[in-house]
Amino acid sequence: MKLEIEWVARILRASIIVTATYSLLGLFNQVIIYCLKEYAQQTEIMWDNVLMPLLEGVIPVLIL
Repeated sequence: MKLEIEWVARILRASIIVTATYSLLGLFNQVIIYCLKEYAQQTEIMWDNVLMPLLEGVIPVLIL
């Protein structure tokens, strides 16, 4: 019985960690991308149009 409770507790802990990580990743991703887009609008550099989609794909990987 005790083994079953420990198994359930581990699964619950793991699901909480995964959920919290996913939520924080989404929050940080949105904040960083928003700030970078605001900065890109202030500059007149043409490569911002290429760099922003690239960063949108790379930032989540870097955060993880």
